[in-house]
Amino acid sequence: MTIDMSQFYQVFFEETAEHLRDMESLLVAVDIDAPDPEDLNAIFRAAHSIKGSSGTFGFHDMADVTHVTETLLDMVRKGSMRLSSDIVDACLSAGDVLQNLLAAHRGEATADTDAADAIRTRLEALCNGEAPSASDPAPPSALDIRFVLDERARGDRSLIEAMMDELRAHGALTVTEPDDVDGPWRLRLETDADPADVAGIIGFVAAADSLDVELLQEAVSPADAAGDDDFGFFDDPGESATTPADDADDDGFGFFDDLPAVAATGTADEDDGFGLFDADTPVEAADPQTAAQDDDGFGFFDAPVVPEAAGEAAGQEADFGFFAPVPAGPEGAAAPAAVKPAESAPQRGAAPARASGKPAGDSSIRVSVEKVDQMINLVGELVITQAMLQQSASDIDPVLYERLMSGLGQLERNTRDLQESVMSIRMMPISMVFSRFPRVVRDVSRKLGKKVELKVSGESTELDKGLIERIADPLTHLVRNSLDHGIENPERRRDAGKVETGTITLNASHQGGYIIIEVGDDGAGLNRDKILAKARERGLHVSEGMSDAEVWQLIFEPGFSTADQVTDVSGRGVGMDVVKRNIAQMGGTVDIESMTGIGTRISVRLPLTLAILDGMSIDVGGETYVLPLNYIVESLQPESSQIRPLAKLGHVIQVRGEYLPVIRMHEVLGCQNAPAELTHGLMIVVEANGAKAALFVDALLAQHQVVIKSLDANFRRVQGISGATIMGDGRVALIIDVAGVIALSQSAVPLAA
Repeated sequence: MTIDMSQFYQVFFEETAEHLRDMESLLVAVDIDAPDPEDLNAIFRAAHSIKGSSGTFGFHDMADVTHVTETLLDMVRKGSMRLSSDIVDACLSAGDVLQNLLAAHRGEATADTDAADAIRTRLEALCNGEAPSASDPAPPSALDIRFVLDERARGDRSLIEAMMDELRAHGALTVTEPDDVDGPWRLRLETDADPADVAGIIGFVAAADSLDVELLQEAVSPADAAGDDDFGFFDDPGESATTPADDADDDGFGFFDDLPAVAATGTADEDDGFGLFDADTPVEAADPQTAAQDDDGFGFFDAPVVPEAAGEAAGQEADFGFFAPVPAGPEGAAAPAAVKPAESAPQRGAAPARASGKPAGDSSIRVSVEKVDQMINLVGELVITQAMLQQSASDIDPVLYERLMSGLGQLERNTRDLQESVMSIRMMPISMVFSRFPRVVRDVSRKLGKKVELKVSGESTELDKGLIERIADPLTHLVRNSLDHGIENPERRRDAGKVETGTITLNASHQGGYIIIEVGDDGAGLNRDKILAKARERGLHVSEGMSDAEVWQLIFEPGFSTADQVTDVSGRGVGMDVVKRNIAQMGGTVDIESMTGIGTRISVRLPLTLAILDGMSIDVGGETYVLPLNYIVESLQPESSQIRPLAKLGHVIQVRGEYLPVIRMHEVLGCQNAPAELTHGLMIVVEANGAKAALFVDALLAQHQVVIKSLDANFRRVQGISGATIMGDGRVALIIDVAGVIALSQSAVPLAA
């Protein structure tokens, strides 16, 4: 029988990524001096599952790494070896290698085989009781890097130089510049740094989707390649040199063992078969160790029939969780459920409670994001159709109008409920992002010689999946900056009367239709005088009369840094401007609060979804545009006494004691028929990225909930326009990017140009 395993690849990728996340979070949190046996067992089970499934799908490089990782973890959990920081570090490094190999098999990276060989050697040395050797470091790899500069970097050479300096801190760099500023750059970097970290550095200046980082290494020999052609499903009888135990663990992964042979040897691993096949008959003579596990097989197949003899084995091994369902999170991993006949459950006091942890049937299904997006698009079309019907209803006979509007009102309510339900499918907990930060804090604080504790709250707060994926890198940069620039070293904290251990806080919460993510620290706080001095040094227009909020926003200027010493963590001024720009592209804002000696808190405000928004339609020169409501502060009919001209700088309007710049939307959008006087239209006060302005328009039309349609697929990106929507009368209206319009007005470049 031939099995096409490729149909299950995506399931394997997702399951393995979950196991790696669980494994990392447990390793980072484990108490080295007094580890919880259930935590050790959960870590072991994650490695064991990765090993088995990797071999089943023919990914032998991953299986080899996890095999020796599993062996080391098995020795620790059985008490034959004491847990140490060296073991935790090695297992975390193994997880990093597995992440790289997994990405390579998905076609998203190049496999670092040197790193895989090095971690296997390191793990084997620990298994043999040898101290980790620092005398034979792995030779540095060479990275071949290609990218195209984004528009901002093309006009600012200092950003490119800062990026090059940061790369040189990681190894020898060779640069090949293009003849044309729009052409591709090519770099060669000799380094042992993670290619993902290198890509993150270059991503600050590279255009979207243009970056390619390839690991240069020796090609796999034909002999090695030939050894992989059977995907590990068959063994070469002439080359087997493994022990019987190894054969039971790895050979064929139980696909081709006949049941009598398994019963006779008594050495079959509990995962053999991975639940892909049902046993024809119970094996009466099966050794307790051959009890089948009910979860391997990724939930696609029914669990095999449990032999009667497995009851005793389950009772003996329940403490190790061999027969426990493996949940997605570490909390569930601490509650193993023994696989035993129901009538024998009372033999162990804790068994009944544990057995109830697994539901009778799986309550969730896996659905591709593409299918969810297609459903969201269809619901969006339904919203547009409903709006069109409502618009058309105003033209019919008044006698029928009331009944029709009643039906349309019900349709609108049902459509909105359906839309909210479908949108909730794309919502994911922010813990998907927060889970990476314990490792980041652990590694960076050790590198900097600081003691730091991470406190997380609100991790169950939900956010759109698309935003989850895009917010991870900006938040990582903010956390690393807090570690490097915010938290002081232990000596300085003692001198300041603080405890030696600093605190980084991560918090997420909902406010209306937005999510607020806060990154805080109890460090030294921002130095106002130092920031102003650095701003003057860079030629920025600043004054002592600026508010603290305005001064703090200066750190988001391109290339801005107050660091006295450049490190490989931060300090080159590369990134904070990109953080703000990326958050702005998601429709979000960034605010900073800081007190000297007390600490700093950075608040990121994001819409819950990018698919729909509440907007206000406006009339500019006879055309309809949509302004997102979250940027609008107020609107007013201006009086001549409120407006003041500025030489060569247009006009300002006085609103509630503030003078705000007036932005003539007719000029920005290139519209005709602009009113000659500013008193002949309306002013809409907006705020974006901490800056306020008054937009001059002809009229306000109505408030709508609109479906956002992207223009990027068919048109070049236009600053000041974030997308489009279809109005109830069928016309297309452009959605205004308020932050982009303010930036355009400051540069005096009309959008129409």
